[in-house]
Amino acid sequence: MPFPGALYGAFRIARRIKALAPAVATVLGGGYVNTELRALADPRVFGFFDYVTYDDGEIPLLRIVEVSAGAVPAYVRTRLRRQGKVVFCDDPSAPALRHRDRPAPDFSPVARAGYLAMAESPNPMHRLWSERPWLKLALAHGCYWHRCAFCDTSLDTIRRYDPADAETVVAWMERAMADTGLAGFHFVDEAAPPALLGNLSRLLIKRGLRVEWWANIRFEKQLTRELARLMRRSGCLALTGGLECAHDRLLALMDKGLTTRQAAAAMRALAGAGILVHAYLMYGYPTQTPQETIDALDFVRRLFARGCLHSAYWHRFALTLHSPAFQRRDKLHLRILDSREGAFARNEIPFDEPGRPDPGRFGEGLRRAVYNFMHGVGLESDVRTWFDFPMPRPSREALRAGRQPRRSR
Repeated sequence: MPFPGALYGAFRIARRIKALAPAVATVLGGGYVNTELRALADPRVFGFFDYVTYDDGEIPLLRIVEVSAGAVPAYVRTRLRRQGKVVFCDDPSAPALRHRDRPAPDFSPVARAGYLAMAESPNPMHRLWSERPWLKLALAHGCYWHRCAFCDTSLDTIRRYDPADAETVVAWMERAMADTGLAGFHFVDEAAPPALLGNLSRLLIKRGLRVEWWANIRFEKQLTRELARLMRRSGCLALTGGLECAHDRLLALMDKGLTTRQAAAAMRALAGAGILVHAYLMYGYPTQTPQETIDALDFVRRLFARGCLHSAYWHRFALTLHSPAFQRRDKLHLRILDSREGAFARNEIPFDEPGRPDPGRFGEGLRRAVYNFMHGVGLESDVRTWFDFPMPRPSREALRAGRQPRRSR
């Protein structure tokens, strides 16, 4: 169950399985479980599911099978119901599965799945996401940075960084291509490591594999023109990355580990190599001012106007239980409105900032602006026109942000 929107469907499916085949064991896991249900205490869940497992699922699932067969005595990272109460079972001595030791996923059913091609937008980056099926692989487990204050860095899926090597990834790709006849890959990493992307690209070129791929990255300084050209030669079509609040003070506050100038340089290198670039944007981060909001929007406008950015989307900041921002809530002067203690699901925590205007009022203007920028509209206009209320003029600091330094002759 990856997302909250899948909750109802998952329970309906489990109920149907129990009605048709009561002896079949049902197991619940996935992203929603790992973020929202880590303190699950409601025994009614186990009228639908026999087990709820956490974090990487391979070892917990194997243990469920082994315990059922009487081969081993202990479950791993698993909740179940005993005598009407929810209990958590774990075996700290259980082996860990390295990412590079995972077998290639079996994608053979995809060749017969009959996915429909859909385009939700004429924007070329957005069309890429849904126009055709992509085979999903991860280059690494977790994130090599795992420090961003807004991210769930305390969870294993982010905190524990464990990369595969290029040879292993290419072997997975070759197996998937043989299974499906498809050659399009989406690397679903939290942030694909630049060095590994370089090794992967060189190996794909050396093997003569004709593939197309895209991935999520951090806009690191290591993303040079040389690396961008290498990735494009290997089949890279697009890259997505977090630009977040697009303002240097806020990027430093959230420990993003990059600057707007650095991000702009990476985008220029990627776009110059013919790679489509998408930016995840954020507004409403604690302490963000209207001036910083308009400065960020103007910076994004100029990235679009210069051809460095091809699509983007603004997300409102959410304070989550497993993030450094929640741990630092007092330093950020946040007032918690509901701690959600004892709730069925607990992840996003409602909060406000006393004395600060509701950042939600900026959302519609930001989204309207970027939607038009993606279609080449309004790139020379004053960004204040996208709002239905007065906004400050972009500052001179914003105009300097991301400006390409002059080269000596």
